[in-house]
Amino acid sequence: MSPADFIDPLQAGRQVERIRRLAFAGLLTLSVLLVRLFMIQVLEGDQFHRRASLQSSRVRQVLPERGEILDRNGDLLVGNQPGLRLRYFPDRGGDPDSTIEFIQANVPLAPADLPDLVRSVARTRPYRPETIIKRMSRDTLARISAHSFEHPELEIQTAPLRRYPHGPLAPHLFGYLGEVNDGELGERKHVGLFAPGDVIGKQGVELTYDLLLFGTKGVEKFRVDASGRVQELIEATPARPGWDLRLTLDLETQRAAEAAMEGLRGAVAAIDPENGDVLALVSHPDFDPELFIGGINHEDWRVLREDPGHPLIYRPLTGMYPPGSTYKPLTAWAAMEEGVITPDEEIYCPGQYRLGRRTFRCWRAGGHGKVDMRRALKESCDTYFYEVGRRLGIERLAQYGRLAGFGRKTGIDLENEKGGLVPDPAWKQRLGREPWQEGETIIAAIGQGSVLVTPLQLARFYAFIANGGHLVAPRVRAGFEHTDRPAVTEPVALPVSTVVPASDVWLDVIRDALEAVVHEPRGTGGWSRIRGIRVAGKTGTAQVVRQDKREEELAENLRDHAWFAAYAPADKARIAVAVVVENGGHGGDAAAPVARKVMEAYLR
Repeated sequence: MSPADFIDPLQAGRQVERIRRLAFAGLLTLSVLLVRLFMIQVLEGDQFHRRASLQSSRVRQVLPERGEILDRNGDLLVGNQPGLRLRYFPDRGGDPDSTIEFIQANVPLAPADLPDLVRSVARTRPYRPETIIKRMSRDTLARISAHSFEHPELEIQTAPLRRYPHGPLAPHLFGYLGEVNDGELGERKHVGLFAPGDVIGKQGVELTYDLLLFGTKGVEKFRVDASGRVQELIEATPARPGWDLRLTLDLETQRAAEAAMEGLRGAVAAIDPENGDVLALVSHPDFDPELFIGGINHEDWRVLREDPGHPLIYRPLTGMYPPGSTYKPLTAWAAMEEGVITPDEEIYCPGQYRLGRRTFRCWRAGGHGKVDMRRALKESCDTYFYEVGRRLGIERLAQYGRLAGFGRKTGIDLENEKGGLVPDPAWKQRLGREPWQEGETIIAAIGQGSVLVTPLQLARFYAFIANGGHLVAPRVRAGFEHTDRPAVTEPVALPVSTVVPASDVWLDVIRDALEAVVHEPRGTGGWSRIRGIRVAGKTGTAQVVRQDKREEELAENLRDHAWFAAYAPADKARIAVAVVVENGGHGGDAAAPVARKVMEAYLR
């Protein structure tokens, strides 16, 4: 037996201890692994399953087809066309500079600010997709799709684009679409309904009725491989199109009004005197809505904003003008209601009116002689209404102005409407100006001075005269329709007309005089006559600045505004219209022919 056969008991004990320690460490490690495996597979299994699903699948929202816009007879006003856009997803990888180079090489007319946009999005909003190209052609689609493997950060999506079958018709009324911005996403009405990249209404009825026109978004879920390439469609929830919006607008009347205002600056507002249905709204100059399809570019937007004709202003609702002599029926109505004059009382007009040391002229230098109310309205005698306004006083004149709907918004279902101005001493005091002067009262009585109205307000006032004292609530919405749902005429409550305590006796006097304005000798509205139809109306000429020169000697932008307001047929009105031609001179020459064409188009 050799020495090697003898084992030191101490050394043997040490080896056994090491084995035990190694076994314990192995057992502990195995226990930890088993516990962690239990947690992963049982306790946190659902969470990891979702993460794995996200890495192997991709969810894409599908924007719905937007509801169409129709006129009162069902004729298409605004439709849809297929649209494609290119969106950038920074979190899918890809070097921003490589992305920029690829887009510039494959997308004709790529925006000049593309490099700044891509780098900014990649740096500040890496988990939020951004639309890079808002409108793409099919050729561009093919080029981008051919390189989808190299550029998974780029995705082509369908997006709603509008189609305007009648060209630049009523662009302010229809409005336009654009991608929702951060401010709009924060609005209460948008929370939970819209996401970055959604296309929503920005103006006009597109904005007012956006939630109904938009529809319901769909969802598509795709399986993708490790490189992000789409393998198959897993599931899909189809998008539901929006409601079609039927307007009160009459296409042929709108066309006639647009044509009549061609080459002029101003506005037309035409409504149904019985219920306030808007038949036509025109603002000239206007703009081409095609510019806004897919988003207007910076240069076109700059040109529109800097245009001296102000094509972006919606004059029927936001243009505020002195109404001139079209306001005289209001003064006449207020004076008769208050008993300060009777229709038969005559006032002498020598061509001017003295008030203290000031002299106020009548438009006819030689005067009208003795005139009663009927003749004063028919021939638009200023002197007569100076005296009537002095007797009435500004407080009562302002009171009746507000009763007739002036000085406040009509409540039409469009945004940004203005309320005009009915001046009185309290208004002037609020401005910190000197006390009210009697001369201001007589100027207000003929619709000059500080009195301001919108064309829509004036059309509503003439509807008020025609219908016997009902102040209708103008509206452009007639109802909604859907391909797979019943038509809805009134999905929400509409404002109703207000009954004003107006005497039919006095309104009859005014109605008779307004008919004489159009159809009798010396009436100022003869250019509005329609063969076979009796028209009632009133001309107006509103000064832009005080002037001592003749009209033709003034710069064009300082010349008088031309007004004509009317309704027809005179005995049972179906349309009330107000027309203003900026710097157009006399209402009978410039505005009355426009009103005639509008009324004739609707009544014929």
